[in-house]
Amino acid sequence: MGLAAGGNNFSVDLNNLNNLETTGDRAFSSYSHFNPNIGVGIYLQSEKYFLSISLPEILSTKRYKEQNGFSTTPEDLPHFYAIAGAKLPLSSDWSWVGSTLVRYVAAAPWSVVANTGLGYKKLEATVGYQFDVGITGTLLLKTDGAFTLGYPYQAPTAGQLASITGGSHELLLKIRLGSPTPKEGNIEEDDIGTYNKEKALSSITNSRIQIN
Repeated sequence: MGLAAGGNNFSVDLNNLNNLETTGDRAFSSYSHFNPNIGVGIYLQSEKYFLSISLPEILSTKRYKEQNGFSTTPEDLPHFYAIAGAKLPLSSDWSWVGSTLVRYVAAAPWSVVANTGLGYKKLEATVGYQFDVGITGTLLLKTDGAFTLGYPYQAPTAGQLASITGGSHELLLKIRLGSPTPKEGNIEEDDIGTYNKEKALSSITNSRIQIN
C-alpha cells in the first residue's frame, strides 16, 4: 500500500501580454493558486497474478476562480485506476502475459485497455487494444542489470486523429533502483503486459510538486 501527498500550482501572469485595447479585457486578470492533493494505492501480487487499485489524486480541485462573472473554473476530478493481470508459464523459456487496465473519471467515458502477448526469456512482445481509441504494440528487453529497454507504438482507430496521424513511436528506458532480486516464478514489474499509455488530445502545462 502506498500514500502520496503533493499538489498543483497554477499561475497566470497576464500583465506580460501585449494588450491591443486601451481598456483591456476584464476577463483577463493575473491569478496564482496552489491546490494540495493526496493519493492512495494498493498492489497485491501472487506467484502468477497481480492486482492494483489506485487513486492518484483524491481531491477535486479548481484551477481558476470566478470573479465578477467573467472567468471560468476548470476542475480536476479524481481518477480511479484498476489493473489486473497474469504471467503464466508455457514452458521453461516461454510464458503468456496479459493485463487489463480500467480508468474511471466522473462525467467522462470509461477507458478500458486490454493487453496480451508472449515472453521469451528476457524478451517480451505484446499487443493491446484501447476500446474506442486505438491499438498498441510494445517490445521490451530486460538486461542483466537494472535496465529495461522498450519500443511502444500506438495507432488511433477512432475519432479525427485516425485520419490525420500514422500513430506514435516511442523509446522506453526503465531503471530499477534499490529493488531486491525477485524470487523464482514471481511476476516482475516489467512482466505485467503491454506498456499502457493513454494519449491525451490536449495538454495543459502545470507545475507539480510531489512529496512521497
